[in-house]
Amino acid sequence: MLARGAVMKGLKEVVVSRQAPCAFGTSHSSIFREGVHKNTHKYYDSFEGKDMCRNCASWFVARGDKLDANKPISHEFYRIIPLAARLVFEDQIYESFADVAPDYSDENCKVLGVLKTDLSKVPRWKFDKITGQNGQDCYRIDYTLLATFGSADITIKFEMKGTTYSDVHLDYADSTAPKKFFSLARKQD
Repeated sequence: MLARGAVMKGLKEVVVSRQAPCAFGTSHSSIFREGVHKNTHKYYDSFEGKDMCRNCASWFVARGDKLDANKPISHEFYRIIPLAARLVFEDQIYESFADVAPDYSDENCKVLGVLKTDLSKVPRWKFDKITGQNGQDCYRIDYTLLATFGSADITIKFEMKGTTYSDVHLDYADSTAPKKFFSLARKQD
């Protein structure tokens, strides 16, 4: 929705701001909190050595938020992966037209597309090598997703240890049917 139109009485005007028609976000896992999270989303993570909650929604914008094409919105995530793991991650991007965006990505949401983040060009020395609770060596990859909402598109980049990379691609979904969650992204609590 435009706050000021592009053309008015034959005069071109600059779009000052727009409003988000719906909430846009992704999902992540968080440390499971009894009484807060749903038991149906609970799973045990052997790297963390903790019960986790999957399908937690992380919204870049809520329905009605003002959007500025010059100001990216950021969310911090991390992943814990085996040393030999593939460094291309896929996360689903969701939209929700609910008045209040849901807490979980599998409730009242539609898949907008799949976000593919390619970390293969990032030097491995930027990854923190740790030993998981299961005794297996792995990488902990801390990163920030930066989403910019233009008039006709969403641009997403990732930032890691002070460097911004543009190796992120959003493939829009062909269907409105929800797809299976497959993200390993995690948020600090």
